[in-house]
Amino acid sequence: MELQQFLSRPPGSGSLPGQNYLKNRLVSKLAALRNVVITAHRGWGKQMLLKEVGYNLLELQNEIRLFYFDMNLWDTPSSFLARYARELCRSTSTKLPGQLRSGTLDYKLLDLAETIASRKKILLIIFISNFQYARQFENYHQVLRKFMLCWRKHKSCTYCISGHNHFIFKQLFELPSSPLQGFGMLYCPFRGPSRNYIPHIRGLFLNGNKMIETSAARSISVKTDNHLFYLQLLSWNSFLRTPQTCTVSMVEEAFEHLVYQYKLHIENILKNLTRKQLNYLRALSTPVGKMCSRESLENFMLGSSSNVARIKESLEMKGIIEIQPNYISIIDPILSYWINKHFS
Repeated sequence: MELQQFLSRPPGSGSLPGQNYLKNRLVSKLAALRNVVITAHRGWGKQMLLKEVGYNLLELQNEIRLFYFDMNLWDTPSSFLARYARELCRSTSTKLPGQLRSGTLDYKLLDLAETIASRKKILLIIFISNFQYARQFENYHQVLRKFMLCWRKHKSCTYCISGHNHFIFKQLFELPSSPLQGFGMLYCPFRGPSRNYIPHIRGLFLNGNKMIETSAARSISVKTDNHLFYLQLLSWNSFLRTPQTCTVSMVEEAFEHLVYQYKLHIENILKNLTRKQLNYLRALSTPVGKMCSRESLENFMLGSSSNVARIKESLEMKGIIEIQPNYISIIDPILSYWINKHFS
């Protein structure tokens, strides 16, 4: 059995762990032509969720059409508009507009989707992923205000914007000064408890005609901190070591192999951190109580409380930590394990 087959889920087969409520909310909002925004860390399963949302939307109305588009790291406003228009025309079997064929680009291309939807008498739902890269546009605030002015006028289109950096998305959508403030409801889902994931892990093994002990499934959930990408990868590595029924010892062996596989990835992350950022991550990996207590600041050489706030902000912007209302965690469980093992 190959990895793709091990993880395969046919469209409409149900949501991934902890995603069912959010899926229903997104379907409801988009079907009512209300824009939505979703940001979750890499590996959470956004793309699989949005494919499932699209499948559910297609079942609701015959007039609904979907368009999926990825923003690139190297996009400029001009290259984004050109690619967006070309792929939209290709997806909807529409002739390229004159200003695109002539090489003259302007923001009226953002109205192309509305023009197509009105002409074809369809409801066009547009999914734009990796939108955090828009923060890199020159004069991004002014550029995105123009996006906002165009998109909010549309009556036959609705937009689902997604990405993987909470910090940037809050800058773009949530603050009073944000260029896209009020564009749509912002959803920032976090990982759920282990009880949501154990049935999913069992299902992966059953898909391959094998079994897994509950303690072993719980071990996979705990070791990966329910980070969906690593959870599925550790399940696969454990599956390969399983003759019939997976045990905790097989999971332990598979996890050590996974850590070895991602050694270079972790080293690349660590070499781009300052000493104080690394010390902060060390503190997160150990039960230190209040992070800004005098004892913690001295033990981990973090400087002042205001310096800790700046470290947190920089690590969140890098996508290394996840800040929840009452909890801060290292997003990558392999990085967390590595720091705890080698720097504690």
